[in-house]
Amino acid sequence: MDDKINAELALMQDELMKLDSAIQQINKAGALSTEVVTSVQGVQQSYASHLQNVQDYYQQTVDKAYATYQADIDKVSSILASYQKQIDEVQVLINSYLDLAQHTAKLADQITQVDFPTRFTSLESTIKGMSAEFENIQAITLSVEQNLKIENATLARKQKSHGLMLNIMLVVGALTLIGIILTAFHIIK
Repeated sequence: MDDKINAELALMQDELMKLDSAIQQINKAGALSTEVVTSVQGVQQSYASHLQNVQDYYQQTVDKAYATYQADIDKVSSILASYQKQIDEVQVLINSYLDLAQHTAKLADQITQVDFPTRFTSLESTIKGMSAEFENIQAITLSVEQNLKIENATLARKQKSHGLMLNIMLVVGALTLIGIILTAFHIIK
């Protein structure tokens, strides 16, 4: 039985050796798996970082394009508003010009309808009449001026005599006032 046990133990030892070799290979495989997992995690992190960088770059590009687009829209809107303002101003000028042209045409028609020779004759006779009236007014003015000079000289003479009378009246009035005041003082005392 010992031989049998020894044979079984030898077999077992061979099997254990095989198992040991298998365990070592499993441990190697486990270590390699761990390295692969670690490497894959590194690759996954690099890939995630790269994807994030791509996404950030894409977002920046989109934001920049949108900002440029919005700035261009604002510029175009400003230019359109400026053009519309200029169009409105030109329209006002055109309307003013058309109104002026209409009034000018109407004035030209009125001027062509005026009979200038008859008008000038009428004006000439009116001016001659006014000239005669002006000469009459001038003669009347000279006559009134001479009468005023005579009246003025007469008035100056009268004024001198009235001035002397006025001075006498003022002196008499002042003396009367002094007398009343003195009398009032005597009565009070």
